[in-house]
Amino acid sequence: MDILLKRIIEAAGIPGYESEIAKIMHAEFKKTCDQVQIDNFGNVIAKKGKGKIKIMLAAHMDEIGLMVKHITKEGFLYFIKLGGIDDRILPAQRVIVKAKKGDCLGIIGTKPPHLQKEEEKKKPLKYEDMFQGNRR
Repeated sequence: MDILLKRIIEAAGIPGYESEIAKIMHAEFKKTCDQVQIDNFGNVIAKKGKGKIKIMLAAHMDEIGLMVKHITKEGFLYFIKLGGIDDRILPAQRVIVKAKKGDCLGIIGTKPPHLQKEEEKKKPLKYEDMFQGNRR
């Protein structure tokens, strides 16, 4: 169970890109259910038995996340939020960027205080002013 939980937690599943989670759920349900399918909307539907009583278990497969909107020539990534993320918790968060050539680790940064103008220091941080530096 710990291994399965770890796989589910570590799998990427931002809104609209839940296929990694769906594949895990499909494989796990296949071990104990009579029928398992993924429909056109990405829902995993599993059936077991043929009785009159039916039970439905419903849960979200997606998670809040970020999507890259721009990469600078210096390699900084700017992003948009997918889901209800509080901007205040983003600075210094470690992130994994899913890319065609494999995962890329990074951390969310902001303009350092010594480069900020006095009026910038007084305003709350907005995600639009943050960036993600990466390291391969």
